[in-house]
Amino acid sequence: RRRGSGIMFSNFTKGDTVTYNVTWSAPGGGALDLTGHTLYMTLKTSLALADNAPLPDALQITGTITGDPTNGAGSFLFASDQTKQLTAGAKYFYDVQVHDDSVPPVVSTTENGTVTVVADVTTTDA
Repeated sequence: RRRGSGIMFSNFTKGDTVTYNVTWSAPGGGALDLTGHTLYMTLKTSLALADNAPLPDALQITGTITGDPTNGAGSFLFASDQTKQLTAGAKYFYDVQVHDDSVPPVVSTTENGTVTVVADVTTTDA
C-alpha cells in the first residue's frame, strides 16, 4: 500500500490560502515515483455528495507533483477565493488519493479524516 506522510490536514480559516504538502512512500520503502500519477484531495460536507458537487458543499483539488517526481512529493493548493466559499463552522470530510496511469488505474487513499472551517474575522480582499 502506498503511504503519504506529512502533517494531518488541520482546521483552517475561511478565506485563507491553504497549502498541504505530502510525501508518498512506495510499498517496499523509499519514495514513490509519481511519474504518470495524478493526485487528488477532496473536501465534502457529506460522503454521499459527488466529488464535483458545487461549493460550499464540496471542493476537489488536483495536486501538483513537487520537483522531481521520483522524490514522491506533491502539494495541494486551496486558493482563498475557494476557501471563502466554504461554510464557516462546518465539518468537512476529506481524503487524499494517488491514481496511477494504468487502465484501470490503481487508486490509493493515503489519508482521510475531517476538518472544520473556522470563521474568519477579517474579510477584506485588498
